[in-house]
Amino acid sequence: MAKTPEERRADKAEYMRRQRAEHPEKYRSKSREFIARHSDRIKTERNARYANNKADIRAARHGTTKALLDAVLVQQKGACAICDKPLAPWPSPATHIDHCHDTGHVRGLLCRSCNLKEGWVKKHKARLFAYLEQPPAKVIGELA
Repeated sequence: MAKTPEERRADKAEYMRRQRAEHPEKYRSKSREFIARHSDRIKTERNARYANNKADIRAARHGTTKALLDAVLVQQKGACAICDKPLAPWPSPATHIDHCHDTGHVRGLLCRSCNLKEGWVKKHKARLFAYLEQPPAKVIGELA
């Protein structure tokens, strides 16, 4: 009985797995040669694929969609949610997706500066307020 195209593909895949397992160096060298010959094309195609999917990838990392982040950007009028500085065109690495680390919910889009400050203040809130209440110069002034 003749094999179906799917069965032939499965047989060929199994044969190639055995060949690669039995002759790993042969297939590694072929792979290296191909990459050396086509490295420019491979890089160009990879970069194009990444550029097309960058927004989706970044959104998925935060459990949301590009459409929701686009709506947030419109809601924020294209500016940082904290300082109102215009944000770089989405999806730029300079535009940060602010999210709650406990729940994972997206809160908004921030510029790099506000994103760093927000994280720092959250981590060092007690020290910051202690410093503002009792700065070292005030203590020295009281001692002198």
